[in-house]
Amino acid sequence: MDARIGSRTGTADRTDAGTEFGRLAVHDGRSKRTRRARRGVVLFEVLVSLAIFAGAAMYVLTTIQGSLQSLDRDRQMLRAMDAARSRMSTLESGAVTLSDLREGSTETADGWTIDVRTNRTEYSGLLLVEVHVSETGAKEDADHPAVKATLRQIVRMDDEEAGSTTQSEAGP
Repeated sequence: MDARIGSRTGTADRTDAGTEFGRLAVHDGRSKRTRRARRGVVLFEVLVSLAIFAGAAMYVLTTIQGSLQSLDRDRQMLRAMDAARSRMSTLESGAVTLSDLREGSTETADGWTIDVRTNRTEYSGLLLVEVHVSETGAKEDADHPAVKATLRQIVRMDDEEAGSTTQSEAGP
């Protein structure tokens, strides 16, 4: 049974293999060269799509990495400010005196070095207290400053204790 269906765009005829399975083989009238060229264009489109996807993925990953680094720096600064605030609170509560704090830098168990400096103000009984917190053993460079946090606060001291302070090297 040889059935042929003709049209302008192509012809369809039953082939020997097609009669076994009842399929029609479609010939669109294009040459092998045209079909290969079309496959080449499709391959090029797929490669361009993959390149665009890879570029977008790299951009997203770079952005995420930068965000994570920023988040880590913010966490460190928060921890440093907590350490500075804690040191200032011990001074304000009277648990330690200024002379105790002026003994030099102290290292904490969680890896911070805390340095306290005091300066007199023009008002009697008030001192400017600066608490500098840095990472223990940190080397300072442009990307990673050694000092992570500085807390400056004017603190009221008794006249006796405020009078015994000396001017530190750093100004306000």
